[in-house]
Amino acid sequence: MSKVIEDIRNKILYELHKMGFEINPHPHPATSSKNGLKKLHVVRRLEILQRYNEKLSEITKIILKRYHNNVVIWDAINPKIIKVDADDELYQIFLWFNIFWWSLPYERPVGRVIRYIIYDYGNDLPIGAVQLASPILKCKARDEYLGINKENRPYWVNQSLYGHRVGAFPPYHKIGANRLVAMSLASTDLRKLYIKKYKNRKSNFPNRVLFVTTFSGFGRSTMYEDLWYKKIKLSYFIGFTKGSGTFHIPEKYLNLLRIIAGKKRYKSSRKLYSVAKGLRLIGLNKFEYHGIKRAIYLFPHVKNLRDVISNSAKPIWLNIKFSNMYKAWWDKSNHDIKKITINVEVRDKYSLKWRFKTYS
Repeated sequence: MSKVIEDIRNKILYELHKMGFEINPHPHPATSSKNGLKKLHVVRRLEILQRYNEKLSEITKIILKRYHNNVVIWDAINPKIIKVDADDELYQIFLWFNIFWWSLPYERPVGRVIRYIIYDYGNDLPIGAVQLASPILKCKARDEYLGINKENRPYWVNQSLYGHRVGAFPPYHKIGANRLVAMSLASTDLRKLYIKKYKNRKSNFPNRVLFVTTFSGFGRSTMYEDLWYKKIKLSYFIGFTKGSGTFHIPEKYLNLLRIIAGKKRYKSSRKLYSVAKGLRLIGLNKFEYHGIKRAIYLFPHVKNLRDVISNSAKPIWLNIKFSNMYKAWWDKSNHDIKKITINVEVRDKYSLKWRFKTYS
């Protein structure tokens, strides 16, 4: 092993230890607590914040103006799903929360992309957002649950979407709106957005959405558990991922690993393969496995999903409108909170300080 390669190897090991990983013989979290797992993402999250720093600084002014000293009235909430495109004004808010608000680092989506905000017209604020992308091709838990095999995998997986970012924004997270946003993954509204965008797309599979999957970053989550519309179960926990990826490798080493792997240019779908090969060549075999196993949730859009996949049955669509999901969520919600006041100010270059006061 050359001195240069050995130096890169030692620096990566040092960075992993500094983040909070233990090496034995591969990386794994030193703790399984939610706060401990969040800390493992701090380095990549900071890299993303620095990359978007100039753009975020401008949008922060918009956020402060919109939110500071604002009030959300519970009985005035009137949500609608709005499709968001990269050139829309709402995209700035969408991007800001994607990068600033969530603890998991933001990564650009791959393949087919659908973005929408659930907007509260009654209080003139976004409740939350969803960003969907093409799903990963191989997912053992998903494929075993649905009866997907190696031969038919591309056909069926490409009739689904992956919930890349799913969650509520402040102050709606205080009233359980994360679950409302999650419910929208099973809505007819989502499917209609997809059909409108991709109906003329030429492909080897039908341009439809049979199901949506999403990964919970810190294990099983109440946000996705036990979601129902009347007697229809909307979400299913189907297992865990194997815990692989590239977020734990500092960005400054990723390009070096790709060059070592012989892949100076690559498609996004080849990123993990390229980095894994580079790691292996410097003596860090299987270091693409970081040991953080995400919980996998599936949102079917048809009643007979397994029968469709196994026997090519005609889909029996659920067809549940988001407006009806909202009514169901509203009926089960805690109405003790009547309003929430918002105060927000700049804490430092990369964070804001949010304060909320609830009134019964």
